[in-house]
Amino acid sequence: MAAICVKKFRSLLIRNGYIFEDVQKHGNEIKKLVKYGTPSTLLRRNIQSEWWENVVVQNENAFPVENSCIFESQNLETNNNRLKIIDSQTPEKQLYLCRSVSDDLLEHYLPTLRILDCHLPFSLVSTGKYYDSHSTIKHNQSNDHLLQLSIEKTSLVLQHFISSSNMFQSVDKWMVERVRWWKKYFRLPGNVVTNDTKSDSDELLTRDICYKCPWGNEVIESIRNLGDQPLIDLELRTGQNCKGKWKKKSALPHILQLETSLENSMTAFLLDSYDEREIFSTAKSDEKQEKCLLLLHSHLAPYKVAVATPINRTRQVSLIADHFMTELRKTGVMVFNTLHIENSTQGAQFQQYDELGIPYTIVLNEQTVEKGIVGLRDRNTSTKEQLHMTNVIEKLLSYIKPL
Repeated sequence: MAAICVKKFRSLLIRNGYIFEDVQKHGNEIKKLVKYGTPSTLLRRNIQSEWWENVVVQNENAFPVENSCIFESQNLETNNNRLKIIDSQTPEKQLYLCRSVSDDLLEHYLPTLRILDCHLPFSLVSTGKYYDSHSTIKHNQSNDHLLQLSIEKTSLVLQHFISSSNMFQSVDKWMVERVRWWKKYFRLPGNVVTNDTKSDSDELLTRDICYKCPWGNEVIESIRNLGDQPLIDLELRTGQNCKGKWKKKSALPHILQLETSLENSMTAFLLDSYDEREIFSTAKSDEKQEKCLLLLHSHLAPYKVAVATPINRTRQVSLIADHFMTELRKTGVMVFNTLHIENSTQGAQFQQYDELGIPYTIVLNEQTVEKGIVGLRDRNTSTKEQLHMTNVIEKLLSYIKPL
């Protein structure tokens, strides 16, 4: 993606409420933060939901837990990786912000091990926010990497506890499965690449799944072999036995950690979905104009469906549009509310919905009231399928069915 495309891409996101910029002045320094609007909030929720379905719901040995991002602690050792904050009303309190979601996940290891009568393998899963102190840049600094400048980040983390003899085989298996999972959602799966990094000891391996961005490869997910050292430290700290049972043997398990960056994932999906096309300005003209749109996967798109109405819609058309939106919401489908749009041609409505990344549009016209016929427009192809209004919802649900 060329630099000019990045500029258009960011303009599209700002124009459609995906992001907005918060410029703050601190003395002589100007800092810019990118904040997320409603479409980005919905996109992030959908990414997290798909991740959760795959990693937790379909994994019989996954145990979700919750951790706080704020801690009150006097333990200097555990506070080394936390940011100290001061409450002006109670300055004597030792409060800390977490710099990593995975740091305190291990607190749940022993209680979960007891529930399972010490049997391996099993996984702990947590999602949460953490503080990133490297997220701001100067306002006048040229940088395309502007979607991820919020100081608050979100991680989706799984720690899998398995026998040391199965670790390397498990890393390979997880890597293959995770790459396959990610590629299902990308329009350009060839931009999903992997990178391996070994520690100085050549024993602990980190395998990254990345997306090719204009500024370089961005890590969207990492698979790490943490070894057994975290559990050795846990035994020393708690004085409790951390060994688990595996094939009638008792041993300290090793930890395979899967960590996903929600911000990097969102950036990758938005970049992947961005497309520019040339279209004829009118049906009777040979003049072409450029059209920008987001071709997000239907499971990730913030809104799945919109309704396009004629420029001078009647009350009957408005009632039909409201009926479709109400019935679709009852099925759990996120519908973009279009009844506030007035004096806009259907072509202009299609352009707005395409920029928002909405996969399907129900098109109402004069035949809808007279014969009950509606059009079902596909964002990717711009083609319209003619259906009777009684069949529209069933058809839409079949298109948005689970993978």
